[in-house]
Amino acid sequence: MGLAFWLVWRNRRPVAEWLERGGQTEAQYLEAQRAAEEAARQIAEEEAAQAEAARQAALAESEAREDGGIAGAPSEFTMSEAAAQEAAEEKAIVAEQAAEEAAEREAEERAAREAAAQAAAPEPAPAAPATPRRRGPLGVLARNWHWPVSLYLLFMLVIVLTRPGNAAFHALLNSGQVLLVLLLGVVVSGALTRMMVRGVQLPDSVTARMPLLEKRLNAFVPKALFVLRLAIFVIVIAVALNAISVIDIRSWLASQIGLRLTSVLLSVAGVLIMSFILWVALTSWVDYRLNPEFGSVATARERTLLTLLRNAATIALVVITLMFVLSEIGLDIAPLLASAGVLGLAIGFGAQKMVQDIITGIFIQFENAMNVGDVVTVAGTTGVVERLTIRSVSLRDVTGAFHVIPFSSVDMVTNFAREFGYFVCDMGVAYREKTEDVKQAMFDAFEKLRMDPDYRDAIMGDLEWFGINAFGDSAVVMRARIKCVPGMQWGVGRAYNGVVKEIFDARNIEIPFPHQTLFLGESKAGETQEFKLRLQGDGQNGLPGPQTR
Repeated sequence: MGLAFWLVWRNRRPVAEWLERGGQTEAQYLEAQRAAEEAARQIAEEEAAQAEAARQAALAESEAREDGGIAGAPSEFTMSEAAAQEAAEEKAIVAEQAAEEAAEREAEERAAREAAAQAAAPEPAPAAPATPRRRGPLGVLARNWHWPVSLYLLFMLVIVLTRPGNAAFHALLNSGQVLLVLLLGVVVSGALTRMMVRGVQLPDSVTARMPLLEKRLNAFVPKALFVLRLAIFVIVIAVALNAISVIDIRSWLASQIGLRLTSVLLSVAGVLIMSFILWVALTSWVDYRLNPEFGSVATARERTLLTLLRNAATIALVVITLMFVLSEIGLDIAPLLASAGVLGLAIGFGAQKMVQDIITGIFIQFENAMNVGDVVTVAGTTGVVERLTIRSVSLRDVTGAFHVIPFSSVDMVTNFAREFGYFVCDMGVAYREKTEDVKQAMFDAFEKLRMDPDYRDAIMGDLEWFGINAFGDSAVVMRARIKCVPGMQWGVGRAYNGVVKEIFDARNIEIPFPHQTLFLGESKAGETQEFKLRLQGDGQNGLPGPQTR
């Protein structure tokens, strides 16, 4: 017994460090630290690469929209792109800083280890690596483990001295069981700790197909492992107390309370695990369908519906899981469902506007009135659809303003991004110009524009000539239109106007400015009122000074 006391107090610090490292050796702990730092550095590099790719994509998209935009959005709507580019640049800077900090920390730790190895004397053992100080009750117990062990040894000494040999043998046997359970608990807890630090690492092929799966797993799996560690701690304490006859686990498990509690815990754990698996499978499938690198590229409508499906399924899964958990706990959910029905009816009467939003949104989605990326006019506001929910639509207008419009205020949807679009050109020319000359000039301008590689693919047909559309105050208005790829009509129209202006200037076809003809009233005697005209000049450069006529 004295030898046991001596061993406990002599090795109290190494054992405390071993416990705080989660049952790892020094080499394992250093390897785990390096693996964690390497994983953090890789994550930072991946985020930086993704941010750089997003920035390059935003720049390419902005350049593509300079002369007419891309399908689904006119070139005027570029404020959101600038904001996205700025956000991508900020994210890239933050990711680069994180990568640099991780690399600096790794270099400092490597240098410190090398310096410690060089400065260490040959006789004494090298200094142990820095051990993290755990917080909470487990950390206090790990650092002061020798006190409860010493008390236990003292208790065993009293038993050996006061009890017969058979009792002492049983006490030693129980002590061995307690020690074995504690060692197994420490080893399993250390393995779970390493898994929590390392995180879930999926194969590259799976990550490429479902890029968000690993992030979702790493958001929930460490928390589940932490709960499992707590459960292991409780089990170890219970088995240790059972070994020293403080409690009787077998009789408690055979009792009605034990059976009920065990059944509830296992059922709730099974429901939660199945719900989590279903949620991960659903969201991963949606991510796979939205990933353009695998399979067919999802259309705008598919992206909208899949996003709505993911949100709606998540809400439904949470509600159903909560109902199952409450039912397994023993609560009667029938009154809850009845109360929820009454509450829903009351909310329906009190929130008719929201109900109208949801119902209108459902019908708009069924009718495929708009999708993310379309240019629409709703409730008098025109912009690019950036977000669609079951209750509202979010638009970004030409000034960059972000509008959230509830569906209850939408009485008409004008979509500019369906199948094709027209640029309608109303060109005013002077009354003295010949119609045939103007028509030929506009057709020549169209042919020149169609030869431009920047706009050739955006034009879907020939120029449609309508002829004289109106007689204005100072111009004859000629009308024509060009059929374009949806979303490109604005850019094509601006380019066409520029070419028409060049050809009109080259052929001396006048685009008149407004004229006004003044008629002075006459008296009954046929005399016209005096009309004074003042000519303003400075008397320089051959111009006369101010005169009145």
